[in-house]
Amino acid sequence: MADRTSGTSEMTGDLGDLEGVLGQFDRVEANLRKLESVWSAMTSASASEHEDLLRSFAHILPGLPAIDGFRIETIPLGKTEAEMLRFEAGEVDEPYEYVRAEEQIGAPGREIAEYRFRLDRSRRKVVRERVVEVVSEIDSMVGSLGRLVSTAPTDADWDVLTRRLAELDRLVSNAVPGRARWTDLHRHLRFGTDVDLRDIINMDWPSVRAEVERHLYDDDEPLPVSVDDLGEMVRSRPKGPVSTRLHWDNITDEDLESILFELVRTADGYENTNWLMQTHAPDRGRDLETYRVSMDVLSGTHRSRVIIQCKHWLSRSVGIKDLSFCLEAVRLWEPPPIDVLIVATSGRFTQDAVAWIEKRNNERQIPSVEPWPEAHIETLIARRPGLAVKFGLRQ
Repeated sequence: MADRTSGTSEMTGDLGDLEGVLGQFDRVEANLRKLESVWSAMTSASASEHEDLLRSFAHILPGLPAIDGFRIETIPLGKTEAEMLRFEAGEVDEPYEYVRAEEQIGAPGREIAEYRFRLDRSRRKVVRERVVEVVSEIDSMVGSLGRLVSTAPTDADWDVLTRRLAELDRLVSNAVPGRARWTDLHRHLRFGTDVDLRDIINMDWPSVRAEVERHLYDDDEPLPVSVDDLGEMVRSRPKGPVSTRLHWDNITDEDLESILFELVRTADGYENTNWLMQTHAPDRGRDLETYRVSMDVLSGTHRSRVIIQCKHWLSRSVGIKDLSFCLEAVRLWEPPPIDVLIVATSGRFTQDAVAWIEKRNNERQIPSVEPWPEAHIETLIARRPGLAVKFGLRQ
């Protein structure tokens, strides 16, 4: 078999640079597609064709580096070998022998499928942070253009928006199924009229953004577990109090946003939850956006646009001035109108701030303001204990 390290020296680049890393992923993706094509062709190949495909398989394999230690190791059997295995299984005429023969013949295909799963998952992880930034930038541009929708956008506006969407295409690649309005979005970008802009704002971008977030934010990585059998722990009949305190000082601003994003995104009655602005953005605009859905048997379904401001404050409480600033900041993101502003903090609210919120809400001012202090967030996390462990809030 060919040396696995051959042909890789020219592929190495700056592994701290996302562009360089994506270049490696693209090469591996291309090589994997070639290997998948060869493996598929083997099922219907003649004996001579099968031998050529075996050589191609072995030739492509060095172009698939390990992913977290996993490699495709099994070389397909020759056509004669596979036929002999099946013949011998038929001679024995035992179900187990048939199964064992097919498992041996199909082993390369299972390894290829495992490699594809790991490659796609790794690529999603490596681009996720930049995708969040680009989605936020596009969202900001779409919002700014929306306030000028009565006039056609300038060539410079379209150029910037087009470049950002092209980058998003490059980042997500085949990580999303492409069932959203991608084609419509690119068509409207090409024409560039005020009508096209309205379609982008109202239909294309919301559809594309939702698909990107749905397929890139899911995290299926298991948390480490130090026990082999939970039943043994149950039989030990453990006793004693349990801790309710969360270690808020263990997380960052972005961690708090991620926790709230997961809580809201997976909650019943909420939809189209978006992480819209990178942490530490200069104007501290909105952090999360979602739509709260309520059902009424008489009047139907109602959706309220909700903006969530996240404040990871451990040494100070949220006061009236802070709330006023939040209200001014989120106004920049209208239209569409904001119905509810949630201010979520890992700290507390001053008594004056709580009274100010109650007075404002009693007067039915829009948007209404909801305070989510530390105690409220802890209650929400109590129903999702995995989040507390994942982010180090509870050991």
